[in-house]
Amino acid sequence: SFCTHYAGAPALSSDYFGVVAKELANSLRPDAPDQFVGIMANATSCDANCIDFSRPAKPFDYHQVGSYVTSRILAALPSIEYSQTLNLNSKLESINAKVRQASDEELNQAIKYVDSKLADRLPANIEENYARETVLLSKMPSTRDVPLQALQIGNLAIVGYPTETYNATGLAVRAQSPFHVTLNIGLANDLLGYLPPADQFSLGGYTTWRARTSCLDESTESRVVDTLTKLLTELVSDSLRSEPV
Repeated sequence: SFCTHYAGAPALSSDYFGVVAKELANSLRPDAPDQFVGIMANATSCDANCIDFSRPAKPFDYHQVGSYVTSRILAALPSIEYSQTLNLNSKLESINAKVRQASDEELNQAIKYVDSKLADRLPANIEENYARETVLLSKMPSTRDVPLQALQIGNLAIVGYPTETYNATGLAVRAQSPFHVTLNIGLANDLLGYLPPADQFSLGGYTTWRARTSCLDESTESRVVDTLTKLLTELVSDSLRSEPV
């Protein structure tokens, strides 16, 4: 699980995830790489990418990113401890989140804009896109079910978000987790768009702009952190109850 956005690849591509899978197979099963499956997940990648904006731009591609991730995995493999007696458990809970909708005035303006400028064609710029998104979002349900998952493998926890999640959110869950290691995985079990923390909305970043890709209520992120923390605590409680006296 790695915390960065997609690196950018051809339209039909597994991006750097596919590079990692192939390079792991070639390194760990050179005799039969087609029989090895290396799986990695997208972590809290909403606000992380491979560009350092404080320095002059340096070109990179998904092959370089995949090779970097592979090298980190291979370097860590010698320290892995194997066990056949670990506690396994899981929790799954959904919360119902409100959708940020346009006001009646904003919606009427967007409808008139779309009817007069777009007709049946696709948007050609940001203004047209978000006018169209306002109209489309108004036709969808006013709430979303947000499935949240916590898995236990011994002293490791894995939490799953159905969103593109900020690193601050993943760090908040880790800080409150009772597990030795907590692994974050985004885009799990559903695809509900961006999940900005409440303090991000006043900053105006594009991940907060109201659209089908960013529509969850401003309080959703804190509820997600609270719910996942609760699920992790329940996993620990289950483990304590299952231990022999």
